[in-house]
Amino acid sequence: MLELSLTRFIDFTLKSGTPKITSLRQTKKQSLEEYSIASDYYKQIREAIVKHHKNSKPYSDVEAFAKSITNKSKQENYPLLAQGYKKFLGKKQIKWFKPPQQDWSANGVSVSINPELGLEFNGARHVIKMYFKADPFRKQEVKAILSLMDAVLQTPKKTFTMGVLDVRNGKLHTDESPDPTLLALMNGETAAIAAMWPSL
Repeated sequence: MLELSLTRFIDFTLKSGTPKITSLRQTKKQSLEEYSIASDYYKQIREAIVKHHKNSKPYSDVEAFAKSITNKSKQENYPLLAQGYKKFLGKKQIKWFKPPQQDWSANGVSVSINPELGLEFNGARHVIKMYFKADPFRKQEVKAILSLMDAVLQTPKKTFTMGVLDVRNGKLHTDESPDPTLLALMNGETAAIAAMWPSL
């Protein structure tokens, strides 16, 4: 079974032509490399945000952590991410719950659907995947991620609001009407991955 992250899978799905090959080749190279904290640039700030909610810690802990980081590149980015997340929080009264996580599999390819946050606010339970990069978040990318999250993680009674949070800008993207046809598209993309993978 080939195992892909949600981000890498969506990146492949939304590309066309030869860029798809480049994307999949990068994914395969990454899968063969041993995991290290250094290769997961946003791991520390991601975990700090989750810890803030999960352990009911004051948000000042996240800001203090972001400012204390010693890596020069992260010294520029982490405080900006902390500020963006604070903007998202605003004056919301938030209650934490453990977000559902599950793998989605098709055609011998497994994609991990692992939103980091389960936050209840404004009368709704939000299951949220965080996005940290400075690259503009494409509308198609948001739609694809939300549709897959809804198909895999949603309850029969539709008790969750699926969301993707642009942490840097403090903007939560949600979709009340996910597109089920996107799942058929992504199912086809897994078949393409399985066929191309051995030759890369």
